[in-house]
Amino acid sequence: MADSAANQSESKCKRMKLSPDKDTAVGSTDRISNLPDSLLCHILYFLPTNEAIVTSILSSRWKPLWTLVPKIDLHDTSITGHSVSPLRIRYIVLAQHTTPILSNFTLSWHSPCDSSHFDKWIDTAISRSLQQLDLHIESKQLFELPHAVFHCKTLVSLELSGEIELDPPPSFQLSSLKILGLYEKCYTSHNSFSSLCSASACPSLEDLKVVRDDNYICIGFGSIYPSMFQNLVRLNFKVTRTNWHVLQSLLVVAPDLKVLVIDKDYYYKNQLCWMEPPDGPGCLSLHLTTFNFNGFEELEHEVEFIKYILKEARALNRVTIKVSDLHSKESVLKKLSIFPRQSSTCLLTVELGSIEGTRVFYVLQGR
Repeated sequence: MADSAANQSESKCKRMKLSPDKDTAVGSTDRISNLPDSLLCHILYFLPTNEAIVTSILSSRWKPLWTLVPKIDLHDTSITGHSVSPLRIRYIVLAQHTTPILSNFTLSWHSPCDSSHFDKWIDTAISRSLQQLDLHIESKQLFELPHAVFHCKTLVSLELSGEIELDPPPSFQLSSLKILGLYEKCYTSHNSFSSLCSASACPSLEDLKVVRDDNYICIGFGSIYPSMFQNLVRLNFKVTRTNWHVLQSLLVVAPDLKVLVIDKDYYYKNQLCWMEPPDGPGCLSLHLTTFNFNGFEELEHEVEFIKYILKEARALNRVTIKVSDLHSKESVLKKLSIFPRQSSTCLLTVELGSIEGTRVFYVLQGR
């Protein structure tokens, strides 16, 4: 009896001790709601807009927070099975979003839509001191980029892909633009691309990405040859059968280039021609630190180009050459081993690129 009473008393004490911990646990589950608005908005920034909106049902504390996040991404596929049309939902999102400064606006659309809706959404974003604009539009009709974009003084990054036409006004300046990306089915004329990339229009341009689809894109690279990309430090270049000469031109007009990435996403056996720049190595000699060549096939012009890079780039720290064929490993290594290298600290890596991933073959350090 005494033992039974003692056990009951001990059990009661344990329950009493557990109670405060249980209460603490319950209270701690909502500690996140006690964080300041700025921190909660920072957390929501990393969620897609439609998921950030869902958090508004958690409590009255969370209800307005998504409207303060300085980012909006609109996707025609992000909300399905809703009684309200996707277009109407997007207008509601923009109307309720109240932050005066918008750091990022992304629009991704793959279904038919009147371009006037895109114009209104983009204009709304620009009116809020927009910094980054990312558009991917496949709406079954050509969409002309609104002229308001070309006059956005706060725009730092502009990335476009899909059926988008660039027709800038005669006079404009994107004074803050540092990143410009044109991908796949982006349409622009010779003069349009030339004016867009000119030093007067984009004096702060640092990062240029051009991914060309020969069936859709129209870019007159030759017309930008006299321009100088004074601030361009990184160049991603997707090489095709017809644009190898463009790379030669761009290297001449980018005196401060530090990172050069060459991509070939398909393979061909056409022998092209690499000619050393007539005015000397320029940026390659003094500033280039990183060089990647993805899809190397040992074609003569590719070999000569890499040989030139290794010979001239004094500041080169890392070279990564990705080959497409396992059997070419030995011949690639043989060629690389005899190439003179200007930089004594250059780390040269040969990799195998495949759908499954990348496998490192060999590393050459220094000379």
